[in-house]
Amino acid sequence: MREKLLVFALLSAFMLSIVLPLAADGEDAIDENDFYVSISDSDGHHVKKTIGNGQTETWNIYVVNVSDKYLEISYKTTTDNKDITIEGKPGPMMLGPQGGDIDSSTTGQFSLKVDPYAKDKAEFVSTMTVKVANVADNTDFQEVTLVFDITVNSQYQTSGMYNKFMGFFENDLPEPFNTPIFTMLVSIILWIVIFTFLMRLIIPILATILDKTTPDIDDKEQFERALFHLSIPLIIIMSINQGLMIVGASNEIIASVSALSNVLYIIIGALFIWRLYAFIVASLLKKFEEVDENNTVIDSSLLPLFKMIGKIILSIASISLILGSFGVDLQGILISAGVVSLGITLGAQNVLSQFFSGLVILITRPFKAGDFLKINDKVYVVKKVKVMFTEFTSWENDSKITMPNNVVTASTVHNMTENGLPVKQYVYFTVAYGTDLDKARDIMIETCKKNPLVVEDEKHEGPGFRCTNMLDSGIELRLSYYAKTFDDTSSSAGQIRQAVYKAFCENGIEIPYNRLQIDILSDVSGEKRPDDIVAD
Repeated sequence: MREKLLVFALLSAFMLSIVLPLAADGEDAIDENDFYVSISDSDGHHVKKTIGNGQTETWNIYVVNVSDKYLEISYKTTTDNKDITIEGKPGPMMLGPQGGDIDSSTTGQFSLKVDPYAKDKAEFVSTMTVKVANVADNTDFQEVTLVFDITVNSQYQTSGMYNKFMGFFENDLPEPFNTPIFTMLVSIILWIVIFTFLMRLIIPILATILDKTTPDIDDKEQFERALFHLSIPLIIIMSINQGLMIVGASNEIIASVSALSNVLYIIIGALFIWRLYAFIVASLLKKFEEVDENNTVIDSSLLPLFKMIGKIILSIASISLILGSFGVDLQGILISAGVVSLGITLGAQNVLSQFFSGLVILITRPFKAGDFLKINDKVYVVKKVKVMFTEFTSWENDSKITMPNNVVTASTVHNMTENGLPVKQYVYFTVAYGTDLDKARDIMIETCKKNPLVVEDEKHEGPGFRCTNMLDSGIELRLSYYAKTFDDTSSSAGQIRQAVYKAFCENGIEIPYNRLQIDILSDVSGEKRPDDIVAD
């Protein structure tokens, strides 16, 4: 029995070894309908791209399995230019059938980088071969070739400028004047002369266009001188860069000088824009003042604020451009700066609140230096408004107060100055019961009218009288009048009180005051009372 089972097992194994290869050979082979390959930013398998010095270009390679087979994907790349390097390519990947547990699609990245010192403009081809193989049979595969036509756009291309005056005109002079060094020196001198002449023409025209109505000619002349002085180093730097190409300097030298030149371009450009910005802002503020002399919203006192904002914006922009010219990832810096800024914001909310409150005060101009403000029922005199705080003095000018701007803006501020207009003031008096009130009224009004700080005209009524209250010891009377300014209210009130008191005394009008009356109900003999039983 055991021998029969052994023979049956051997026959079964032999039959399976014959049937399985036949079954595999009968499986459908992979064809172009079982998958598809595509490149991002292209219509098919062909890409054309121009890449500059030191730049990297990346494409996404998509492969999708649309069959019921398990496919293995691999990649092979080639390039035919020494100035190009392959920075990255996709790795091998297995794709499952659609609807299965294994992904049926994959996305890989292919990157090409141009050498930073690639000298001349060139065209080349890089290829990627995508091999798609059947996992069940490695001999069953298809290949798709992706073509990348690349043009190198080199900024160091010198073949058309070598030994040419100003990069355009051939040097056909006899020796020793036909050398590239001589050509470079002459070109630099010519460019400086030409650009200097042009700047002498253009800058005055620009200044005139920007300042047609500004009466202060000294500002315009200073502006012209500043722009001209900034243009000279700009012209020299540009000439030297071209001169290096005329002599055919190495790419490394040209690149180093170009990197330094970019920094100087940014700095000079920022200074140029700053001069232009400051001149335009100053001119506009002057024009606003000329149009409306009573304008209290926009005037030349806002010039420091606009200058500060301009400096901040230009500084940030210049630093960003300089870092970017050296290939620094600004996005990462901005993200880090955002996180740091968030922490600073949370930790310095009060400081930021002071800063923005100062900007609001400087822009809206609710008060100015010299104004009398009532804040929390206390009067202050404005001395100077700054970005972070405002300086005050007390009304008596005996102390200096520095108040954060966020405290000022959060308070209810009553501007008592009102642009120097007269201010109404009230002075109270108390007379005894039985006083002739008509006589007291006449004395108070006539005395008030004699005061030089009191205003009475067609817009402001004269002194007024009113009986305001019946007190325990007398009758309260109120005198109202207009003082010339808020600053005169305290002085005039004191002078009027003194004059009215003197007039009341001369006319027999009594001003009551609190009195204490003591009545003795029994005689004091100095002897001990009979009912006093306390021991001595």
